[in-house]
Amino acid sequence: MTVRRPTVAGRDLGSELREIREERGLSMREVARRLDWPASKLSKIETGKQGTKREDVASLLAIYGITGQRRDYLVNKAGKVDKPGHWEKSGLDGGLSRKPEPSYVWNETQSRSRASSRCSYQACSSSPSTPAPL
Repeated sequence: MTVRRPTVAGRDLGSELREIREERGLSMREVARRLDWPASKLSKIETGKQGTKREDVASLLAIYGITGQRRDYLVNKAGKVDKPGHWEKSGLDGGLSRKPEPSYVWNETQSRSRASSRCSYQACSSSPSTPAPL
């Protein structure tokens, strides 16, 4: 099974859909119930973790009462969310389209732990070679 990584376009579309839902005062559960979807599907669409079919976006927009050019724009945008932009292909997205490797997370946590152990209760040194003031 291929793991789908969120794209910038997918997160952007999901964010727009979430804003519209919230503006309408609808809960995620209510919308999911109306569409006979699990709430997790809507959550994944709104966070960009799941690809979105144009038909799904059209269904959401019908519930939200979005019509005209805005509807057409969002439905067309749904057809492009799985295509990574050139910045994602080249790694220029700053890592936004991929999760950090577990070793990075551990190393970052370990570094913070070391930094906090160098701190006194009054002040913290800005670098490992500078002792904390007493």
